[in-house]
Amino acid sequence: MAKPHNINDWITVPKQYFLEDPIRQCFVEQDNSIAGNPIWPYDERFSPTAIDGNIEIAKEILKKMGGAFFSSHIRLNSDRKVEQLHCEKKPLRLESTFVSGFLIPEDAINDCRLNFYPIDGTIPRLDKTLNSFKGTWLMSNLGFFLTRKLIVDRDDGGLPYSHNSRHSVDEKLPSDAMAYLGGFFVRNEDAFIGYPPLFGTIGIGTTHDGKIKIIDDIKLRGGTLTLNGVAVPWSENNVNPSSNNNSVLNLYTPAFKTPTTDGYMDNTLWLDYHPMIGENSVNVVVINVGTGIHPTPRVAYIKEGAIQQPACGITLSFDKTFFLKNFTSLNSIEAQKIGFEFEPWFDEDQWNDITSFYEGLVPLPLEGTTIPEFSRHPNAILTQESFLPNALIREPRAVFVKTENKLGVFIFSGRYEYSIGASMSEIPPLTKLILSKMDPSESIKALVGLDGGSGAKIGLMKDSKFLPLSWTAPGGRNRMGDPNGNTYSTLNIKIGD
Repeated sequence: MAKPHNINDWITVPKQYFLEDPIRQCFVEQDNSIAGNPIWPYDERFSPTAIDGNIEIAKEILKKMGGAFFSSHIRLNSDRKVEQLHCEKKPLRLESTFVSGFLIPEDAINDCRLNFYPIDGTIPRLDKTLNSFKGTWLMSNLGFFLTRKLIVDRDDGGLPYSHNSRHSVDEKLPSDAMAYLGGFFVRNEDAFIGYPPLFGTIGIGTTHDGKIKIIDDIKLRGGTLTLNGVAVPWSENNVNPSSNNNSVLNLYTPAFKTPTTDGYMDNTLWLDYHPMIGENSVNVVVINVGTGIHPTPRVAYIKEGAIQQPACGITLSFDKTFFLKNFTSLNSIEAQKIGFEFEPWFDEDQWNDITSFYEGLVPLPLEGTTIPEFSRHPNAILTQESFLPNALIREPRAVFVKTENKLGVFIFSGRYEYSIGASMSEIPPLTKLILSKMDPSESIKALVGLDGGSGAKIGLMKDSKFLPLSWTAPGGRNRMGDPNGNTYSTLNIKIGD
C-alpha cells in the first residue's frame, strides 16, 4: 500500500502507520523500518481536526484567567540536540512531534484532585469515570502502573524481565496484580489510607484548599502496621536494614537510593540484579490494588525464609516466632485487614495539609540533557516497559511544570507517523524553550516526568464530557487515539463552574 507523501493532505489521509511493537521499537526512525498495520484513529473525536478544535476551546478559557495553551508540531534533530524551537505549521513525517500543553496561574485554580481508576485489575473506560466532575476541569495522566507485561511469564506474553520471569514459583504475582508503582496516601473524614513510598523520588499532592504541592524530600521515618487486628510499630531503623537487626518487623522497599553493586548499574548487567532479603524471617510481600476510588494495600504472597526482593512492592519481614504467635496460619492474612499509619514522610505542616499524595514520579534536570542517575538503578528499569537508561529513545512523554506562579502539563505525542514523541534527553531543553515562548517572565522551578507511553494525555472536561487535547498513542490496552483503557490515575484541575 502506498504511503502518503503530500504533506498538505496529512489530516485527510485515511491511514496512518505505526510500528508493530511501538513500545519497544518506536525510536526507529528510518522509512524502511515502519511496519505493522496501517491505521488512523477510528473515532473522529480523536482525529487531529477534532483535537485542534478542542485546543481552541481550551485557549479561550485559559486566556480569560491569565493562562495559556501551547500546541505546535516541533521539528526534532536526529542527534537529539536541542538548541532552538523549530515550530512547524504542519507535521513532518518521522521528523516532528506534536506538543500540546497548558500553563495556568496557581491562584486561578478552584479545586484539584488526584483520581485512581482501576478496580481489581480492571481499568474502566475514562468516559464513565467522569460523572463526578461538574464544571470545567483540565486533566492529565499522573502515575506509573505495573502492567500485565511486567507481571506474567515471558511464555504468557510478559517481558523477559517481568516479575514472574525472574522470580521462583513460590514468588509469583497473579496476572491481575496490576499495582501503582509508587507510594500514596488519601486522607478523608472517615479514614487515612496509605501505602509506603516505593522509590522515594518526588511526588505530587493536593491540599485541603484545592492547591497542588510538589514534594521532593520523601523518606520513611517510622509508623505502625496493622495486620489482622495486630498493631506492630516500626522505626526508621527498620527500613531497608543492611543486616539482620533482630527486630520483630523490618520493611524493605525498592527505593532507588538503596545500594547496588556498581556492575549492576551497567546496561548489560541489570538483569542479574537479584538481592535476597528476609533470611530466617516470614516475608509478606504487599502491593496495592485499585478500588475505583483510591488504591489500598494488598498481600501478594507470603514466604518463609529468604526471598528475592521484588522491584514492584513492599516486603514486610517478620520475626518467625512473632509471626506464628500472632497470625494463626500463613494463609490467614486478607487484603482488607492490612493498614499503615506513618510518621510524616516530609515536612509535618505540609503533611497535615495534604489530602492526597502520590510519589514515585521522575524529577527531571533543569539544566543539561542527562537523565537522573536513578534511572539506571535496576529497580527503575525492571518496572518500566521501555528501557530507561537509553535517553535517546523517543516515546510519548508527559511532564508536569512548576514556575514561580504557574503550573502546567505538556504532552509530547508519539507512536504516530506524524508525531514521533521525544527522548528523555530532549524533554528539559524543549520544555524550557516552550515556556519561554509562552511566558518569558516565568522560569521553571520544577520539572516532573509523569507516566508516558499510551498513558500520556491531557484533556478538557466540561460537565463530565472529555475533550482530548493531545494525540493518544496506541498501546497494548488501547487503540490509536483512544484515551480509554489505559488511564490509571489522573491529576484534575478545576478552572471553572
